[in-house]
Amino acid sequence: MMQGFTEPSLPGRSMCVPIAFVFQPTNLEQVISLGGQIGAGLFISTGSNLRDGGPGSLLLGFAMVCSCVWAVLNTVSEMTIAFPTSGNFIDYADRFVDPALAFAAGFSMWIGWTAIIAAEATFFSVIVNYWAKDSVHEAVWCTSQSILSISANGAIVTIFLVTAIMKILVLIVFIIVGVALVFGAGPEGRMHHGENWEDGKAFLNEFKGFGNSVLLAILAIGDNTFTGFLAGESKSPRFSVAHAVFLIPIRVSVFYLVSVTLIGILISPYNENLLGSSGVAASPFVIAINQAGIKGLPDFLNVIIIFAVAAIAAESFFIASRILQSMAHQGLISSWVAKVDSRGRPRVSLALTSILCVTLTYINLSGEGITVFNWMAQIASTGYFMVWLVISITSFRFRAALKAQNDPLFTEIYAWKCAIWPIPPIWLLSCCCFYIGTSLYLALYPIVSVLGLLSTQLWPSR
Repeated sequence: MMQGFTEPSLPGRSMCVPIAFVFQPTNLEQVISLGGQIGAGLFISTGSNLRDGGPGSLLLGFAMVCSCVWAVLNTVSEMTIAFPTSGNFIDYADRFVDPALAFAAGFSMWIGWTAIIAAEATFFSVIVNYWAKDSVHEAVWCTSQSILSISANGAIVTIFLVTAIMKILVLIVFIIVGVALVFGAGPEGRMHHGENWEDGKAFLNEFKGFGNSVLLAILAIGDNTFTGFLAGESKSPRFSVAHAVFLIPIRVSVFYLVSVTLIGILISPYNENLLGSSGVAASPFVIAINQAGIKGLPDFLNVIIIFAVAAIAAESFFIASRILQSMAHQGLISSWVAKVDSRGRPRVSLALTSILCVTLTYINLSGEGITVFNWMAQIASTGYFMVWLVISITSFRFRAALKAQNDPLFTEIYAWKCAIWPIPPIWLLSCCCFYIGTSLYLALYPIVSVLGLLSTQLWPSR
């Protein structure tokens, strides 16, 4: 707790006990710098964005969510500096608003991160079938992905850092190759003159296309904000948070917006290989390079994407279990959930998370892959932006507590203050209200894919 800061307390509630994540301080600062949560949302689900919304909606959707990453980090960082606890946004909602809101935030985030694991199972199957061509039953890939996710928990830091480097290198390679492809590189390459933005292809399905792109962009980008949440475990939170607030939005914007811009230029939204279309779904990254006739590189990218998918699933399992453990320590759920084994692992929360993630993963076998993917994407995206909503509300109550007590927190040497508050929480609150309305609208009036409808009519057995 900061010197000179009088902690606003709630009657009958004790201060949250920090939970020691597996991340060590030095490793955590590297994680915050690398931002290793680039995953299948970018590598694969951008194909669904492009198919349903067109390149214009794809770019605008990602740009809007990138601005939310900036707003979340600026909003939550003030509280993280004052109260650097593992409970983070759950603890802050408890302290400054109400335990019920803290429970809702934690439970929403737990469900969201667990749904990510099931969504990654869909991606895992899609990527492997690039080679397997559906010769193996999908249950095999779901089982393999589940085993990898659960068994990797003990070495999560190493996995996180190694795959983070691999994914960033792959994005750099794709951006360089993508720029070359725009100008006609490759044995079968051709100059691209923005033809995918013409004849109404830029914004397909009108508002539905844009709304769907925004929600899928949340799936792809939303987990990056958790890098900032983990700053509470850092050896020097002010240093780590200050760097995260500055670097993460820049990294997110550069990598994601440049990548989706290239995808929108290189690939037609009517391409049959995009996720959810009539062909064998593949990563837009791989499709773009295959179109140019470049051999070997698509297979290499697919291998890296497999590692990315497995890593994100393992990270999601790790984070989901620790969220549950943190809620137990705060008294929001039964304390027995926080029990640990001899190695300090939260065995009860790991078991509960395992049961839910396996259940959601095998739901992939109950229907068409793209349909189940949409279910999981909606659950995960809703989990993310509902937490963003809680953070924005909590920020206003945090400032109100400081004002009510005339607390000099922001004059302290180690304090950190958002220079343009309250713009970030207001923007975040506005965007989250938009996301809620969009989710309800798309649930009532879903997008009917023309390519998907044609493929169902022509090939009913699919």
